[in-house]
Amino acid sequence: MNLSERKKKILEAVIDESATTSEPVSSKQLQENYLNNFSSSTIRSELATLEELGLLYHPHTSSGRLPTLEGIKFYLEEMVPSIKANASNLINAFDASLDNVKDMLKNTAKKISEATNYTSIMSLSLYDFAIIENVKFLKLDEENALVALITNRGAIRDVINLNLSQEELDSSSKMLSDIFKGKTLRQIENSDFLITKEIEKYKFLFETIVLMVTKGDEMQNRLAIEGKSKLFEYPEFSTVDNMKSALNLLYEEDAIADILSPEDEEDNEYGIKTILETNENSPSKNCAIVTANLKLNDKTIGKVGVLGPLRMDYKNVISILKGLASEISEQLSNENNKGE
Repeated sequence: MNLSERKKKILEAVIDESATTSEPVSSKQLQENYLNNFSSSTIRSELATLEELGLLYHPHTSSGRLPTLEGIKFYLEEMVPSIKANASNLINAFDASLDNVKDMLKNTAKKISEATNYTSIMSLSLYDFAIIENVKFLKLDEENALVALITNRGAIRDVINLNLSQEELDSSSKMLSDIFKGKTLRQIENSDFLITKEIEKYKFLFETIVLMVTKGDEMQNRLAIEGKSKLFEYPEFSTVDNMKSALNLLYEEDAIADILSPEDEEDNEYGIKTILETNENSPSKNCAIVTANLKLNDKTIGKVGVLGPLRMDYKNVISILKGLASEISEQLSNENNKGE
């Protein structure tokens, strides 16, 4: 859809004003707050045209207008490339050197929520990030041993059936630590290491470590959701149905994890992706979810995002997410290089 610059400015002003007030926007508000150079009659005429194009709608109980879903989509398509990254107030929100990944994500998500006044969501896969430091075995009884794969981001533990002495387990620990130390979990998962005849007896232990990495749920996508109550500060979620739908979404981590799937790549520089939902059967109905990719060596390993009403303050949110995505990706890269 080709719009004149004037129509774009008026559409943008309606969306920005409605994000602030949550009320239908009048031509008088637009002229006073955004468009001093335009006459009221000109603004009213353009509002009518934008409504005819399906980008605005006119609630029956008000003389003002609100953006439609198509209007918001058009706005985002036009605005995302021009919104500059800005995370100056959150520059220290993320600390890649923290060993406790849960706290790392929780602290960052909390600060994003406070800065945007929306619910924030963040995920990070450690497969390309966690570096192995040691492998430990502890004999529990005659048939079982505890295996611990120690990384700089935490540990993966499992109990396996194994009939070896503690002395043999200690030797295995030293050998496997030498093999795996300094490698990321992804390198281990995709490894083609050769087990020589001299250490054939330890092949089972070696394969056990690789299997632990493959199924290690605690090292897969870590997820943090902060500021859940902020969503209910907006009038869109004051009805019982909308409140129930939002609660189901916020407390259904699998649904959030699907939204933040790192495999979802976007063409734009920061991987900015916006989900706008009005489907009555969707758990995220009446919600907007904006996400940005977190990268390590040009590979998406996580996402940071904000969840709010459709009339979200997109400029502020996208600006913050762009800045944070850039800052966090740089920190992850720097931290990863230290381990190499």
